[in-house]
Amino acid sequence: MASSGRYLRVGGARAYVEEHGEGEPLLLLHGGFETVDMLPFLTQHLAKVRRVIAPERRGHGRTADQPGPTTYEAMTRDMLAVMDALRIEAADIVGYSDGANI
Repeated sequence: MASSGRYLRVGGARAYVEEHGEGEPLLLLHGGFETVDMLPFLTQHLAKVRRVIAPERRGHGRTADQPGPTTYEAMTRDMLAVMDALRIEAADIVGYSDGANI
């Protein structure tokens, strides 16, 4: 699957985000110590029917660590900021491992 990644400003930091497919938005959240590259088959399948937004969370992959503690609350705020940056009011969410906790 070809990368469609770019960086967005999220809470004053740069966050790497990929988008695949078209349709209703679906936020796909990877697990802890993983990247968006870890779920290619799921991403490819979901992108056939949805607009898949796959951000890399703080301290993961191409998104740098942020000052302060990395908590689920902070990562949730980051994901809401990604949605705001992309002008997405609501989305379904699929999360794996830590992504599901968020």
